[in-house]
Amino acid sequence: MTGCGQVLGRSIYSCRSTSDLFRTKALAHSFRAELVQAANAGEPFDPATGRPVSEARTKNPTTWYAHSRAYVEMKWPRAAAKTRRSIVEALTSITVTLTRPMKRGRPTDTLLRDALYLYGPNPRRWSEEISPDHAAPVRRR
Repeated sequence: MTGCGQVLGRSIYSCRSTSDLFRTKALAHSFRAELVQAANAGEPFDPATGRPVSEARTKNPTTWYAHSRAYVEMKWPRAAAKTRRSIVEALTSITVTLTRPMKRGRPTDTLLRDALYLYGPNPRRWSEEISPDHAAPVRRR
């Protein structure tokens, strides 16, 4: 028990100790039970936080597409022309690879690659109207 009626919960992961404060002992035990349940299910843990990966996903719902566009937006102003082209090509290739080929309604690789290359991580085209052929693969979110 710590000051102010809070319970200290500790977890050790990868030779690191992390601590959390809980208002009651019951909340601390509940949190511990969730960690044990995730460990027993074989769920991977995030080394930085010591928490289950699924918990990190629910707290950070940013999609890959949104993350890659934010990255481009950050890098674009100071990047040289060849670097910009390399960034767009790399993110296009990665995004095509990360999309699930078995998902229903997924466009062909060629159409997806063309749409992403033209409109995805390319800030010059973000304000343009997307052509009807490329509108489905590149939905703005």
